[in-house]
Amino acid sequence: MYRTPRPALSARAARDEGVALITVVGVIALVTILVIAGFALAQQAFHESNQVNRETQAFQAANAGLDAAVARIQYQGYSPTSGDFPMHLTAAQIGAGETTVTVRQISKSEYEVVSVGVGRDGTSETVRVRMYFIDLYSMNVSYGARLQASASGGKLNGTTSIYGPIYTFGDLVDLGTGSGGIKWGPLMVKGGNVVSRNDWIDVGTIYYEPPHTISVGVETTKVPSVPDFVVPPVDADYIAASRQRALAESSDNNQGEPVVRPGVTNFEVSTIGDPATYTHTRAPGASAAYKIVDNDGVNSTFPGSAGPGLLIDGSQSFGISTDDFAYDRTTGTLTVWGTVYIDGNFITTTPIVYVGNGMIVANGEIQLLADFKPKKALTPGLGGKNGNVTYNYQSFDPDETIGLVSPYRIICDNGGGNPGSDPETPPSHAGAFYSVNPDASAMGTNPGGTRYQYGTIEVGTKAAVVGSVITTGITFRDNNNQHLRTSANLGTYVPRSMPGYGMLFQSIGAWSRR
Repeated sequence: MYRTPRPALSARAARDEGVALITVVGVIALVTILVIAGFALAQQAFHESNQVNRETQAFQAANAGLDAAVARIQYQGYSPTSGDFPMHLTAAQIGAGETTVTVRQISKSEYEVVSVGVGRDGTSETVRVRMYFIDLYSMNVSYGARLQASASGGKLNGTTSIYGPIYTFGDLVDLGTGSGGIKWGPLMVKGGNVVSRNDWIDVGTIYYEPPHTISVGVETTKVPSVPDFVVPPVDADYIAASRQRALAESSDNNQGEPVVRPGVTNFEVSTIGDPATYTHTRAPGASAAYKIVDNDGVNSTFPGSAGPGLLIDGSQSFGISTDDFAYDRTTGTLTVWGTVYIDGNFITTTPIVYVGNGMIVANGEIQLLADFKPKKALTPGLGGKNGNVTYNYQSFDPDETIGLVSPYRIICDNGGGNPGSDPETPPSHAGAFYSVNPDASAMGTNPGGTRYQYGTIEVGTKAAVVGSVITTGITFRDNNNQHLRTSANLGTYVPRSMPGYGMLFQSIGAWSRR
């Protein structure tokens, strides 16, 4: 059978058919490459996702350990012999993995916390931070106003000095020159610039708020953040509660609080009974309750004019040495255990050495117009920027720690001797000084007619104050030989009923992750 032969393809058609075949093969190859590349990319993304997830778990575990360590130090304190650290948290406790936390104390207030978190697959993350934990009564606070000086154009000149942590508001610019200055630190400045020459401000770390700036003459760590730090005021409720506490304590005579002196029984067992049965000589103005001084028998309103109060000028003794509240003029010794309430001004014009663990709350001014300090000299303690240098006159004794509280004003003046800027200088005044008025705009009038802000503390002539100054504003009356120096252990022994007891300044100074 005869078949008609197929016509031959034209050259052009042959070429088109070849191109189509190549194109199809190319598309298949491209799709294959894309599929392979997509699979590889997906695998890489999956791997990275798993890696990130593992690292996230490890990081979360490390952060959990860090939070636990910070809370432990904040609420229980830190002791290298306590066994609290190293701290280990298991995966069952925190979920993301397990962690181990170690703590190294750099100074009294600064710690290095290292938390190593391990994910469930063994991935490790380390978080390392520098933390500050500063007890309220281990620092000086001027939380409503900048440091002020009434002499020499408002500068802190010559040997005037501040040693220790300090928190203040506003500019610290060109405060002064000389051998004094602001030392040890850290320095926390809310809403202001810090400018000084040479080493007049030498504090190691300065907390500030941008866009404000820092310019000092020494190497300084700058932390661009200042936490809010508002302390409680001495208001009508606190005044009333203090009066009631002094009334209750006038029914016993057991010299101290059980927390500070185990075995004593204030508030629990009455050894005197009715306060009216107290037979020793009472302080001038004290009536039915020997730890309440109220000359007119009527509790003054608050805020308002205060009653006459109590003057100690060395002319009259009261009580005996085993009482909770007594004064011996022959030795100049004032005894205060627990709470003493004075309805009016508390004024001393003679040097006083004190014993006891307690506080004096005055519904009026507190004017310490001569030396006021513990009977035994303050013992050596740690100080300095690194907290590892021992200085004399630095540490309080638990049986010689007194707090003074006023909503109006506290004056530390006429210190004996001629204190220099050396932190070894013996104090003229020592204790916990607290003056914060609930009305930030409230004003008083000096005898000379000049006005002053309530809730302030004035440091006067030749006064070297050791302890803590917590106030709305700190004023240096002169321009030389006035000093503030904190004590690292005051917060351990200060009476529990002091305003703001237990408050901590807490901040991260440096943070790293690897």
